[in-house]
Amino acid sequence: MYNGMLYCRYRYLFSLACFLLCAGCHSIKPTMHSEYIRPGLSQDWHSVFDKQRQSITEVMTKKDKIPGLSIALVDRQGLIWTAGFGYTDYDLKTPVTPDTIFSIQSMSKSLTTTLVLLAVQDGLVDLDTPITEYLPDFTVKSCFEENPQAKMTLRHLLSHTAGQSISDTWLKFPVGANYSYSNLGIDLAAYIIQARSGCSFAEYMKSKLFEPLNM
Repeated sequence: MYNGMLYCRYRYLFSLACFLLCAGCHSIKPTMHSEYIRPGLSQDWHSVFDKQRQSITEVMTKKDKIPGLSIALVDRQGLIWTAGFGYTDYDLKTPVTPDTIFSIQSMSKSLTTTLVLLAVQDGLVDLDTPITEYLPDFTVKSCFEENPQAKMTLRHLLSHTAGQSISDTWLKFPVGANYSYSNLGIDLAAYIIQARSGCSFAEYMKSKLFEPLNM
């Protein structure tokens, strides 16, 4: 959603976060309820914001029927632009603002995957080593192959190609044969990092990712 030409011109490092609260097929014209824009920005910036306001409301109404959305654009200095659109619900019509709390949902998968890759970089784990090297007692059931856990790797878990991995369940397909979105695979990858690091997953995440980023 960010204009690439402005990025090159101003050389900011941006992080864009959109939190969506999706509901059924209602049709209420979304309204922007509150907004913050960093003082002193050029007209180019304001033109970008104008276009994005229009784009956001159009997408919310015509395409995805999203009842509420909060957006934040930041750089190393802090907030550049933040705004809230629509409502948290259609009955009470509670406005979404930049301070509305949303569930983090699968954004945690990106953080977990980043942490796993940092662990790979540090030599703690390897993407293509069978996970039984890290969890010797881990087993899954499969009608496609024997000892599927011996073929399963972190690469499979992170790419959702493990076949839905968790102990005492049956795989949906042979390891690596297909794609199937799986919360369990990411959870298992996180557990492996915890087992290998010798500390809690939260502590490892804090020391290796959050603290270096000043988060």
